[in-house]
Amino acid sequence: MIDRYYPESYKKLPIWALWRIEADSKGRPTKVPYSAHSNRRASSIDPNTWGTFGQVTNRFRSRPGYYSGISMMISKDYGLVFIDIDHCIDDDGVMNETAADIIGAFTDQYIEYSQSGTGIHIITKGFIPRSFKNSRNGVEMYADKRFCALTGNAIGKGEPTENQFAIDYVFKKYKTPDREAKRVITQNTVLQMDDNKVIKLASGRNNRFGLLYAGDWQAAGYGSQSEADLSLCNILAFWTDCNIEQIDRIFRASGLYRPKWERDDYRGSTIQKALESTIETYSSWTHKKNVERGNKLDRALSEKWDR
Repeated sequence: MIDRYYPESYKKLPIWALWRIEADSKGRPTKVPYSAHSNRRASSIDPNTWGTFGQVTNRFRSRPGYYSGISMMISKDYGLVFIDIDHCIDDDGVMNETAADIIGAFTDQYIEYSQSGTGIHIITKGFIPRSFKNSRNGVEMYADKRFCALTGNAIGKGEPTENQFAIDYVFKKYKTPDREAKRVITQNTVLQMDDNKVIKLASGRNNRFGLLYAGDWQAAGYGSQSEADLSLCNILAFWTDCNIEQIDRIFRASGLYRPKWERDDYRGSTIQKALESTIETYSSWTHKKNVERGNKLDRALSEKWDR
C-alpha cells in the first residue's frame, strides 16, 4: 500500500494521515482517519493530527496490518480540490459516461481507483464556490474539511496542479442546486465565547441541551440518535455563532459522540443542516436586544427633555 504512487510534489506538506476500515454503530464498514503522530483518530479540521508523508509511512510501518492505507486532508489552505466519482466502473472495468467525461478534463492530474475498485478519485488544484454531493450522477467535489482515503492505485503518475478551467467545467455541469443561506450573523458582534461558557449558557436556557449533552437522547424525546445529533448541533449553532470548529469540538465532548461522527459525510452534513436552519445566533440576538434597549433609552431621554 505505501509503496504505491502518491503525489510526489505534496509529500513534504503536513497534509497526510492514515485510515483504517472499522465498523460503525450498525456494524457497517466505514473509513476512519488516524493521526500521523499517535494511535488516535485524525480530524479533517485539526491540522495537529496531520503530518508529512514520511511521518505517515513511518506510523504505517510501526503497526503492521493495523492501518488500511494513507489519506490526504483536503484543506482550503493548500488550494486542493478532491473529486470523488462513485460506482462508475462496471464488473468488466468499463467506466461510465460520467467518469469518462470528467477524467477527460483531468488527464494530467492525480487520478486513482477507489478502495472498492468501482470508483475514481481525482485530486487537482484550484477553487470551487462550495462543496457538493450529486447523488444522481455519483459525483462529489470538496475543497475543505475533507479527508480522502487514498489507495495509491493511480492511473498514470499525474500531480495536482492548477486546472481551474476543468474544475469550472465539472462544477458547472454536475453541481447540485444552491441552498438558500438562512442564517443571520452580524460579523462585528460575534462574541466568541469559550466552550465552557457556551455549555453553561446553553444548559441554563435550553432544557433539552443538558440531556443531549449527556447523551440521554431518548429521555430528551428523540426517536433516533441521528435526530438528537442534529438537534444538539442546532442548539450549538445558535450559541457558537455557527462556528463549525467549535460545534464539532463541543459535540465530541458530549455523550452523543460515537464513531459515526468520524465519518466526514455524516458530520459535515449534520453540521451543514444545522447552519442552514439557524436563522438567528446568540450574537445577532444580543445585538438586536442592545439596539432595542438603546432605542428605548433614546425615547425615554427624548420624552424627558421634551417636557
